[in-house]
Amino acid sequence: MNTQDCPAAGDFVILYGNFENVYGITLSQDGITNTRFGTFHHNDIIGQQYGSKVFSKKKGAACDSWLAMLRPSPELITASLTHRTQILYHADISTILMLLEAGPGKVILEAGTGSGSLSSSFGRAVQPGGRLHTFEFHKERHLKATEEFKNYGLMPGAISTYHRDVCNDGLPEELTGQADGVFL
Repeated sequence: MNTQDCPAAGDFVILYGNFENVYGITLSQDGITNTRFGTFHHNDIIGQQYGSKVFSKKKGAACDSWLAMLRPSPELITASLTHRTQILYHADISTILMLLEAGPGKVILEAGTGSGSLSSSFGRAVQPGGRLHTFEFHKERHLKATEEFKNYGLMPGAISTYHRDVCNDGLPEELTGQADGVFL
């Protein structure tokens, strides 16, 4: 994830309206994001400090509607992501992380990447020095999650994704004896 004070083109940021309106976007030169709060021009967001109010525009003029531009965290990513599958929320995620003792330097295997909610939290928890190996049998979900993890700054580094049906094909031989925890 970006550790700079201000995002640049290509960075993933969160636009936060309230707990029901959280938007994860990848900034691009001349990009535009439309929300129920208005139209937000990426060029107006690029270079602003995290935590800033960013204002919508209507026909090129500034409006009173604004969203808070925030640095992404697994909690905000979960709130913003498209639900391709049933997702876990942070009360359950926290319990899973604790029971698996997921922490810096640990290696975790996850069967079922799904929408990536739990995976994002695993990716943060094992940094620095650890890795999540996550497996998804559905090709489109695997490709979309891989793309999103790259946008979040978790790949390469914290997460490795695999298109594999571990229920039928098992885990890869090269990971035998390597895991500190497994979530099935």
